[in-house]
Amino acid sequence: MIRTATLFLASWAMALASPVYAQASFAESGWRASTPEEEALRKTFEDAQDDWNSRRDGEAERYDCVLRWAAWSNSTRSLDVDIIPAISGELMHSYADAQMSHHLSSLIRSEGGDARAAGEKLAYASQRFAQRPDQDVEGIVKSLGKCYVQPLSWGIDPNYRMTGPQLLEMLGDPTAAAVYPVWTRSPKAREQFDTFIMSKDFVAAANLGARLHGSNDKTTVMWNEVLRASLLSVEAGRGLSLSDPLLQTLSEVWWPRYRRDWARNLLRQKHGLPSEQASRPPLYNPGDEPGWVKQERRWQQNGQLNYVPCNQWNRSGC
Repeated sequence: MIRTATLFLASWAMALASPVYAQASFAESGWRASTPEEEALRKTFEDAQDDWNSRRDGEAERYDCVLRWAAWSNSTRSLDVDIIPAISGELMHSYADAQMSHHLSSLIRSEGGDARAAGEKLAYASQRFAQRPDQDVEGIVKSLGKCYVQPLSWGIDPNYRMTGPQLLEMLGDPTAAAVYPVWTRSPKAREQFDTFIMSKDFVAAANLGARLHGSNDKTTVMWNEVLRASLLSVEAGRGLSLSDPLLQTLSEVWWPRYRRDWARNLLRQKHGLPSEQASRPPLYNPGDEPGWVKQERRWQQNGQLNYVPCNQWNRSGC
């Protein structure tokens, strides 16, 4: 029986007990400004996304990534504070489950589709992982950033889609708990949002989150999650499929400010109006390559990716 989630929960709970990170509760508006400490954690998470090097970090680290995302998903589901969405929408359990499922699916593929062989390696990795010393929040977030895969390049096998708690339960962890955060008002809607994220249908996820906010259910899907799903929709060339109410809202609140120009122009295009001059970086149009795609290709050529890309611009891993 492994102790991965148990150790992780203990270290995370101790970190949350610190007055620096502790919050009174959660914002019922579904959004609040990040504290300086949370902004620093966001930067740590984003900076660490450049830290993978396949010449240095091999298969064992990939199995650790499965466990890190699984433990993160499991532990953050039980929090009654909104630290996670305030740090980054992509650290919510729905994205964590998808990241974990991607790593697991790709590792099984690397074993020639032999799930049993991958499972044996994962069980061994969980024993090794449990022996590591506890980490503080910054260390945990940094390790998750290193394990990050661009969502548009997820390659999730439908046979191995699962949540962090489900995987940990399969590995024999008694602390696994398939729950939703206490602020989730509509469990069925939350389940649907999570399904959309796992399926890489970011348009449907963003539109659902926006509808919930419009109907005064603002915490089932936090606003930072809506923003991230909206950005992924635009990067995938599907911005015109975002709903009019969502695009109107994004044109007023999206940050950085140049994204408001994206939303306004998408709304104008949907109604047959000419686009206004957009601020740089430019509005993504179908077929255009976002900057991260070019960077992803450079990293792949230099052997610095922990996955093989699979998106509309780079289909080498499809």
